[in-house]
Amino acid sequence: MLSALAPGRFAAVFLDILMDGLDGLETAQRIMAQDPGILIIFVTTEAGYALEGYELSAFGFLVKGETDSRARFERLMARLEKRLSQDNWLTLSKDGTVLRTAALLYAEVQDHNMAFHLQGGTTLTRRMAMEELMALLPQDGRFFECYRGIVVNLDAVADIRTRELIMTNGDHLPVSRRRQAALEQAFANRCFARTRLQF
Repeated sequence: MLSALAPGRFAAVFLDILMDGLDGLETAQRIMAQDPGILIIFVTTEAGYALEGYELSAFGFLVKGETDSRARFERLMARLEKRLSQDNWLTLSKDGTVLRTAALLYAEVQDHNMAFHLQGGTTLTRRMAMEELMALLPQDGRFFECYRGIVVNLDAVADIRTRELIMTNGDHLPVSRRRQAALEQAFANRCFARTRLQF
């Protein structure tokens, strides 16, 4: 599974904790190092591992054999379905590469190609025009073209400065002077929308 993992390839992983060799907690750490946006649901017979699981920012925790396990499973699946319905997916090229938009930090035009910078430090390059990408991206206020040829995921912006923004991965990106005010407004709107989604 770890060798098949790539940022944005999977939305969620159900993971047992008690496994021979690499246990589920260590596997989860490796998964999240490669794809911090993935949702991990731990499944185990040992309820005592719940705290460790949540310390890894697990999305959920199912204990096998609980008397109300069916009801707990249905509640978890309803919550997971709601969360996944907020995710969007992009098909990047004819080779069938599919990317979860939540994994996309920013995209930029480089030598007539589009470079997709993803969580976990991966960069994918595909032949695509900015207009084509903008048409594929969700129209939920999450993506903003901060500079000609650079579109950012506002959920991955750590700080906005004058003529520059800093992404959560530490990358510094330019901001066009004429787009500065619109960027700040779009970022504020997105922060408000994200707060509402949590309730």
